[in-house]
Amino acid sequence: MITILEGVDGVGKSSHAAWLAKEQNAKVLHAGIPQHTHWFGEYIKPLLELPEDQNVILDRWHLGEAIWPFVFNRKSLYLRPESLKLCHKTLEELGAKIIFIYRDADSITSTLMLRGEQDQIDTVIKAQDMYFDLVATLDNIQVVNSNDLQRELPDVH
Repeated sequence: MITILEGVDGVGKSSHAAWLAKEQNAKVLHAGIPQHTHWFGEYIKPLLELPEDQNVILDRWHLGEAIWPFVFNRKSLYLRPESLKLCHKTLEELGAKIIFIYRDADSITSTLMLRGEQDQIDTVIKAQDMYFDLVATLDNIQVVNSNDLQRELPDVH
């Protein structure tokens, strides 16, 4: 089983990933700044290399690559608009369940302030709006308010 958790900092992705990993005996992978030059090598190939019966939780994955390059002014692995849709469809064909987790701006702000990341608040709120716009253009993405996740875990950074 592949579960992809997408969303901005401070919404509870990592906490939920830890909870799901324990519940599903799953491995957690986290996408950061891309290490490959093509989306297939970054987001598909690592999954094909896992044992077939390995449950995996992906804490940020392919959708962020359509957001963060524009926020941080770097080149995206998606060189054409169709590339993101092809990557997304390939993940769906692999059986991925894709969840976009969001949170209200005040809660995100509080979390980032507690972490000492107040300089990122405006960027993160803007990025969340970009995620909402993106998610509306793609199929089969579950949109979940982090308050509805119903899990009890301390915040994991």
